Amino acid sequence: MYLKYEFLNRPILLFGLPRSGTTWIGKIFDSHPTTLYRHEPDSEYRGHGLSLAPPLSHFDRNKEKLASFFDEAINLRSVKVCTKLPVFPKSYHGSLRNIVRKSMINGSIISSRFCTDIKIPDLIAAPELRNVRLVWKSIESVGRFGSLLSLSNQISGILILRNPCGYISSTLRGEARSKFGDSSPTSDDYGVFESFLDFEGATRRGLTLDSLKSLTPIERLAWRWVLFNEKAIFEFEGMTNSLAIRYEDVCKAPLEETRKMFSFSGLAMNTQTRDFISQSTHREKKGYYSVYKDPLKAANRWKDELSKEEITQIRNIALQSPAGKYYEDDLAI
Repeated sequence: MYLKYEFLNRPILLFGLPRSGTTWIGKIFDSHPTTLYRHEPDSEYRGHGLSLAPPLSHFDRNKEKLASFFDEAINLRSVKVCTKLPVFPKSYHGSLRNIVRKSMINGSIISSRFCTDIKIPDLIAAPELRNVRLVWKSIESVGRFGSLLSLSNQISGILILRNPCGYISSTLRGEARSKFGDSSPTSDDYGVFESFLDFEGATRRGLTLDSLKSLTPIERLAWRWVLFNEKAIFEFEGMTNSLAIRYEDVCKAPLEETRKMFSFSGLAMNTQTRDFISQSTHREKKGYYSVYKDPLKAANRWKDELSKEEITQIRNIALQSPAGKYYEDDLAI
């Protein structure tokens, strides 16, 4: 156990690419009464030079940096990290602290428009910490998944996959609506690609920045999907503390898949989670980032948005990869 954070109790990592259902699945885990949820802390804390794709073979030389990255990320208390709605009552808070916490979160969201340096306390008494399960949801660190899991066999890691067509279609839709902070297209983020060029999956295929730049934006996004997910899958093979799940399977059978994820993570199904799943799948709140929608409809939206030619481009790249094998039948034309 290399971690320094003294109160860690079998933390749960929920890692996946953006636009892969990670926020909804993250809130499913947050709905559990014993969890403490961290929403994308590594999107704020960049890790002091830690690569987006550190080779697992370099774990021994990187372990101190990885442990510091883990500790710093989960200890962030910013509004973005600690106030993702909805807010769920927690068994370790009690009635009064649950009320105080909800009021504090709602007030902090409003105040953050004028002050960016607000810290949100967890309001957890020290004797209760041993019963709290920390959940870290990330869209940044899929390439670090294997290395972070190697810090301790007490960490449970779930890799959330989405059909590459769904990921790409949703990414393009978000860019068209200016939903992302970066004005540059995701397909043109060559710094991210460069981080993965030393990964065996890239070198074996002869991928270079020049070869990637010669492709269409759709093809580059397909390679982005492959490189992130393939590296994670390659590195956690044989680890007993890792699980890969498909977002589409959760959409089709949310209760059954949640039971599977909870069982793997050592959590029990509960009424609060059942209620959230029912509400989030039967109520519609418009919004690009909303967790209240018909999940299966959202998951399959790409079928009406991508052309047959674009699907073929994605399929030809994705099916070269072990990650693409998860969607072999779904990518059939």
